[in-house]
Amino acid sequence: AIEESTPDILDELISEIEAGTSAGADEGRIEPAASPVRKRRGWVKAIAGCAAALMLFAGASTIFNSSKDQAVAVVDLDVNPSVELSIDKEHKIIEAKALNEDGKTILGDMELEGTDVKVGCNALIGSMLQNGYISDSSNSVLVSVSSDDQEKGREIEHMISGSLNENLSSSHVSGSILGQYVDKSAELESFASDNDISLGKAGLIKKLMATKSRHMTEEALLKLSTQELILLGQERDVEADDSYGKADTSSYISKDEALAIAVRESGLSDVPADAASIEFDCDDGIITYEVEFEAGGREYEFDINAETGEIITHDADVIDADDRDGDEIDDDRDDVDDDRDGDSEDADSDHDDDDHDDDDHDDDDLDDEHDDHDDDD
Repeated sequence: AIEESTPDILDELISEIEAGTSAGADEGRIEPAASPVRKRRGWVKAIAGCAAALMLFAGASTIFNSSKDQAVAVVDLDVNPSVELSIDKEHKIIEAKALNEDGKTILGDMELEGTDVKVGCNALIGSMLQNGYISDSSNSVLVSVSSDDQEKGREIEHMISGSLNENLSSSHVSGSILGQYVDKSAELESFASDNDISLGKAGLIKKLMATKSRHMTEEALLKLSTQELILLGQERDVEADDSYGKADTSSYISKDEALAIAVRESGLSDVPADAASIEFDCDDGIITYEVEFEAGGREYEFDINAETGEIITHDADVIDADDRDGDEIDDDRDDVDDDRDGDSEDADSDHDDDDHDDDDHDDDDLDDEHDDHDDDD
């Protein structure tokens, strides 16, 4: 652009200078002639200065764009397809990456780079709806955001979760959205990488492990779908930044049905629902009901397959407060007897040691006297 805008008038200027010098000589005065070389050097310096300014501007622009394209947050969308989006400070998508085969199907030939993250996330949800990954019976979406700036990350997660909830509502799907901010750590990143899952899904599994279920293990939870993980998270009140709707449970028996199965198996006539603890659990990758109640002096525990109603495990223990108190008293008595036995043994041991020492002392005295007598002889 600078080259095109520079006027090519050097020859014209030299001609004018030479003409001016000649006219000055005719009038009896001599004008100093400008050196063509010096003039040329002046233009070169000017052009060089402009070029330097242009390079400085280009360098600044490159630095600005590099800073702009730097990811400030990572968004994970998990249904069954899992997709990861890296976004810049203006919430524009820098990179969209499928984390599994279903994720590749959802992304297809969509080019999301440069798209606003809300627009991109809604486009992905639309693709999931179209491909049957989201429906009334499979209605759960996990939204996870990680960032070095926790406040910014939570803000982005809240924005996306709310937008997706509106999108699903307008699509006449009773959706369930669990939104969470995920604190990155080397341990969590390693767990996600080792099991080929998103950082968000890894974070939810770790939270479920912290609920201290009798049966939940990492191996068991890794077998579950996102829908099932979200169901457990909602039932067990795991920490979440946003939660919309409820995970669908139409494929499971009800809590009342699970309690009725446990009561019937126990040979009881009835147990009020408010007298029992009934909650979703996981046993070896199967969603179960954990049912606990007390009746007839016994404590009952059942694990029931939430889909089929099959009893997986059950146990009944006798509850007897008097026996428990008696056991404690017996334990105290045993401790006292042990102490007494220990004291007696110590006393006997001390006594035997003293007797043995006395005998040794007497023998030593006799030996000494015998040695003296031999010396006298």
